[in-house]
Amino acid sequence: MRKRGNDGQSIPWFNNQSEGVNLITGNTTPSAFRAVNITAQQPVTDGNLTKVSYPNEEFDIGNVYSPNVSTFIPQVNGIYSITGSVFFIPANAAINHRISVFILVNNVERARVDSFFVGGIAGGVNHTASVNTILQLQASDQVEVFVLARGVSGIIQIDDEGTHFEAARVSSPTT
Repeated sequence: MRKRGNDGQSIPWFNNQSEGVNLITGNTTPSAFRAVNITAQQPVTDGNLTKVSYPNEEFDIGNVYSPNVSTFIPQVNGIYSITGSVFFIPANAAINHRISVFILVNNVERARVDSFFVGGIAGGVNHTASVNTILQLQASDQVEVFVLARGVSGIIQIDDEGTHFEAARVSSPTT
């Protein structure tokens, strides 16, 4: 697709580079992070809402993540894509159970996923549950990930592929 410039010339609306097509988005303050837990297993008690710990930063563009409290605090108003994931190992894999993962903004639930697991299935003892959303956030909002196990206690395993928290600012006309 092409658009017309002021002089009537046809110009591409995208920047075509060898690695793909990147939309021209104008001035956007970069903001993104990814954090994992490769430090210590975290216990989760049946029926207790637990804040998930992600103490290991892989990157933090814009200084928006606090690993000591596992909290994302955007510095700029905008639209953000957010993912929270846990790799859960139940204490008793023979019991049916549910794992819920929540994204809270300023202590208010904004997104959640409920994953149900049938006990006693061979090879089905390790579970990854992930919640994803796109939210409009204000600078200084506090974004956190929580987990709730129902039917069984267990641990959040140290694993950089299954236990991770990340967010990135998405360019939009309103940001």
